[in-house]
Amino acid sequence: MNEGLTILISSVISLFVAIITALITSRLTIKQEVKKAIYAKRETAYIELFDLLFTLKDNPYLVYNNSKFLKPLSDLRTRLKLFASQDVLDVFNPFFDQLRNTASSYWKLFSGEEYEMNKSSRIEHGNETDLDFEREKESYQEDHLLEACYVNNTIKQLVLLMRKDMGTK
Repeated sequence: MNEGLTILISSVISLFVAIITALITSRLTIKQEVKKAIYAKRETAYIELFDLLFTLKDNPYLVYNNSKFLKPLSDLRTRLKLFASQDVLDVFNPFFDQLRNTASSYWKLFSGEEYEMNKSSRIEHGNETDLDFEREKESYQEDHLLEACYVNNTIKQLVLLMRKDMGTK
């Protein structure tokens, strides 16, 4: 009977160890899969940010284009808040705010009902043409672009931080 009890206890212990091992293994596997999924999402967001930043670097006037630049960057910002490191966010958020403020100031002056009414009135009562208004917009854009040095340095910082996060430094 003693031998039977020993076999039973040994079997229970073996079963208990197998269950604990299976639980630990499954938990580690789940954690690893979650990390892989987060890495993949982060990678996708960083590639999209990289593309947008270098598009801006090539054409700084895109800051005034909501549909081609600012809206996609704003949409990306939401995903970055979830997946990017705090270091990336600390550099990106003030840069994004600068871009948004630059664009907002422009849009307040050169779009909307008030602008169109003012434009119509000035055309009716003066010698101004649509071409004059286009020149005015272009002049404003040139005078209010973000400094190229600031944009380039911020892009360099972000790229270095993204590479560090992705382990490709």
